[in-house]
Order: sequence, then C-alpha cells, then structure tokens
Amino acid sequence: MNPQADWDAARFMMEGQAVLKEMGVARIRLSNDFEEYKKIMLKVRGKLSEHFDIDYIDTLEQEGVWFMCEDRRGNHIANQALRFEDLRGVSLTTALKRRLQRIHGGVAVQSHPVLDNFTGRVAYHGDVWIRREHRKQKLAPVFGRILQAYAFIKFDPEIVYGLMIEDLVRSGYCARLGYVHSQLYCHGWEKEPDFRRPRYVTWLSREDLAWQCEESLEKLAAA
Repeated sequence: MNPQADWDAARFMMEGQAVLKEMGVARIRLSNDFEEYKKIMLKVRGKLSEHFDIDYIDTLEQEGVWFMCEDRRGNHIANQALRFEDLRGVSLTTALKRRLQRIHGGVAVQSHPVLDNFTGRVAYHGDVWIRREHRKQKLAPVFGRILQAYAFIKFDPEIVYGLMIEDLVRSGYCARLGYVHSQLYCHGWEKEPDFRRPRYVTWLSREDLAWQCEESLEKLAAA
C-alpha cells in the first residue's frame, strides 16, 4: 500500500476501536502465541479452526496473529485470526489443496478457476467468533473490518481472503464482514465432515480496502 492508503487504514482502525468501545469492548488483545490461542479456544468454544491449529500449521508464530475482544471484566467477547501466506510461484488453488489435504485427506470434489488468479502475497482471515449476546450489536462487521485494515498494513498482501459456507454467504454475512467478492470454489473434500456442503472463498483487494477506508466504518457496519 502507499503511504496515504496506510494512513487511511490506520485512521479506519482507530475509528473502529472507538465504535467497539461503545459496544462494550474494553480491550483488544493481539498475540502470535498460538499455543495460548488453542487453549483459549478449546476452553471457550470447545473447538479451533484447523487453519490456526499448531498441530497442522507449524509456522503460525512467524506468520500469524490473533485478536481477542474483552469486556471490562476480562470476559472473552470475540476473536478472529490472520495468517500471511507467501504464494510466489504457486496459486491459491494449489496452496489450499495442499493445506486441506494435510488437514482432512482426500481430494477436492470441485474447485473454481478464480483461485488460480491469486498468487504472491496474500493473507488468510478466519476463525471468526462472537459471543451470542453481542451478535445483535453488529460487533463482527466492525471487528472484521479493523482486522482487514490491520492485515494490509502489516502484511502488504494483494488480497485478504476467507473461506465460508454457503449459508453464511447467502445470508449476507461475508458482505457485513467487509468482503466485496465471493465465489463458490469447492464442494468439499472426500474425507471432510459434511463435504457435500458448498464452500465459498471471499476476498477483498487493496483497492477495495482503499474504497472502504474513505467511508465511515460505523456507516459501513450498519448497512
């Protein structure tokens, strides 16, 4: 990103932090200690996304960061995580096949060629969770957009992308999180649970973020 875009993204993050404070978020924790993250997730949610599990991805401390929102009592309200991926010389299609095969085994039933266009520097955004009583506050759209802005400043990727099931895409959740594009990319993996459920890849580019940063974060999140 250029200096002006970095500045706009930083302002966007500060605005978002103020909005989160109004929603009851007293503290945002950032860390690259994914051993701690796994313990927290298993305690709070009983599960952890394999894409941020040290049992599957052994470079998380160098390439990843997790975020957690806490209230004034220190209670866990929400979490999300990021991971940088250097895809020079390889497409996102190939990278996902390798990663998902390592996690689930089997082979892809179907994949979309749009993923072949994504190479170079990318960032993966996932493991989004909001405590039930805070979901009506639209905390996820604000928190998600802050994380995307942070990703572009820290990792300077071509895109930030996520993976999402069809129900969430059709409900508009990916758009509320700030993603501008979504595409059916895969009908699962032979050994993955519920492998017949369609999966989507969602993403936004530097240009998309630059456009968002010119708008009010509070206005975008309320849409």
